[in-house]
Amino acid sequence: MNDYLKRYADYMDQHGVKYHLWEDGDTVSVTYDMRSGATLTVHLHFDEDGDGKVDMSVVHLGKFSAERLVAGLLTCNDLNQNFRWVKFYLDSDNEACARCDAIIDLETVGDECFELMQRMLHIVDDALPDLKRALGE
Repeated sequence: MNDYLKRYADYMDQHGVKYHLWEDGDTVSVTYDMRSGATLTVHLHFDEDGDGKVDMSVVHLGKFSAERLVAGLLTCNDLNQNFRWVKFYLDSDNEACARCDAIIDLETVGDECFELMQRMLHIVDDALPDLKRALGE
């Protein structure tokens, strides 16, 4: 387990946050029930080289059919113009996803990553109605 992930896991243990460590030793996932009623899982991948880099993602936000693909792309574009910190995109399976990355400090990794994770989850939660509309729901 890399030092950044170990310190972040220690931080979450101290604050009673449940999480799942992946076997790769560089990734942790945290699941939250959001105010909208959605359940979102954020995956934090810490750079395997031990550098101070973290990549956060929320995936499976809705799969766009071929007929709804343009609506999905336009919605992601609108969301990217309206929200800072988080990038929305469609992956190779036309699933809507959100992502952010940051450079973090080993001494403050807990506070930094927890704040970024919370900010990301709230942005994604706020974006869900737009994504659902684009999906035709």
